[in-house]
Amino acid sequence: MATTMGAKSLGAWFCLRSCAEDSGICRISEMSRRPSARMMIAFPCLSSSLSFISSLRLSHSPISSSSRPRGAPGRPSTNHPLEVTLQAGSLQHDVGVTFLVLLGGYVWVKLFNSLTKRQVLGQKLSRKIVHITSGLLFALCWPFFSVSPWARYLAALVPASNGVRLLVYGLGILKDDGLVKSVSREGDPRELLRGPLYYVVVLVFCTVLFWRDSPLSIIALAMMCAGDGIADIVGRRFGSKKLPYNSDKSWAGSIAMFLFGFVVSLGCLWYFSFMGFYPFDLGAVGLKLAAVALAATLVESLPITNRLDDNLTVPLTTIILGLFLFPVKSTMTPLP
Repeated sequence: MATTMGAKSLGAWFCLRSCAEDSGICRISEMSRRPSARMMIAFPCLSSSLSFISSLRLSHSPISSSSRPRGAPGRPSTNHPLEVTLQAGSLQHDVGVTFLVLLGGYVWVKLFNSLTKRQVLGQKLSRKIVHITSGLLFALCWPFFSVSPWARYLAALVPASNGVRLLVYGLGILKDDGLVKSVSREGDPRELLRGPLYYVVVLVFCTVLFWRDSPLSIIALAMMCAGDGIADIVGRRFGSKKLPYNSDKSWAGSIAMFLFGFVVSLGCLWYFSFMGFYPFDLGAVGLKLAAVALAATLVESLPITNRLDDNLTVPLTTIILGLFLFPVKSTMTPLP
């Protein structure tokens, strides 16, 4: 009996594993490796909780027809009862995660609004901390979404809703002095329609277009959020020696951007590799990341800030160069 049950379990595991998306990156279906799958099938509402975090680490081997073990069942039909149940629960799950991420982002920004109002943090420091952390924390939540084709679009609602909020306050429809002070340079509401709005547009763009299918998304966000953010903080404090071609930028700020952007990008790639999305080989990606970080740093240091915002030039430079250095097959799934 034990042998029969083991064979059935193994067959079910292979069946679920074969449902993984065929992509050029090393990941399989999140649902196929969760020990809590039976509970989530019996109670779909539980899929909106985060109890699966402890079992979210995925396999680092791509599943394809060439790598499937001999004798393993082929791809199941789309009406397999177990597959249908998991897909039905994924929308509930993604809606729940989207709500939690949206709530967390709102509370995070409100926290710094409050600290700015109470003068615990200066306006510029508060703005840069929000700049550095918000986008990265949002991206680090991506692995908690399912493999449903709706997942990326639901996740994109988080920065998109913040974009609407910036439009409302930037256009003067509503007023929130705390928000304006925490994300603007001079306290002018119209500034929300420039750098901060470009910031959330890039977040939406990377989420919808690249999602977890390409490391370009997380590298671009790391350079925009961490690299560009730390450059301003370090440059203002230690930037007495200016660049010869731009008196508004300093050697200290540029060096900090290169190093911090490189290290954070490396850390994010390791995190997504740990979660099973990208292969990670320090020797293979180290020089490529250094080249991307250097290019983004050079573009950020150019005297073009008055015409082109860093929140556009830095991620665009990263993506354009990254397309050559990190070619990854797109696996964007059309909506049903």
